[in-house]
Amino acid sequence: MKTIIICSQGSIKPKDAVITDNAESFGCEACEYIYNNVIHRCNKFISLAGQDPQTGVTLNDIHKCADTWAPILQTEMSGTNRGQTDAIVSLRNETVKRQDKMLHIIKRPVMPRLIEDKQ
Repeated sequence: MKTIIICSQGSIKPKDAVITDNAESFGCEACEYIYNNVIHRCNKFISLAGQDPQTGVTLNDIHKCADTWAPILQTEMSGTNRGQTDAIVSLRNETVKRQDKMLHIIKRPVMPRLIEDKQ
């Protein structure tokens, strides 16, 4: 049984239009179709290439609706933000450690030296 996705924008394919392979693999008849020898595409039907953030598998030109890509991209963005946050925390901790060392050196009491008069 094939699942047909209903377009969130309410796009409807004309009866004598031909569905493209991209739209057929996604399961949405209204996303991309050929009508009067012209390809008509929903403005939310986009192609992305890259790595799946959950599996690490390389994806090549996968066509989906922007609404379908949203959770995948949010997962990728949260992973990226976690990495940046870890780097910032590490930099902060190192800076504080070095600053504490310098403050400790500065606050040490200085022993007075006797100056001998050589005359």
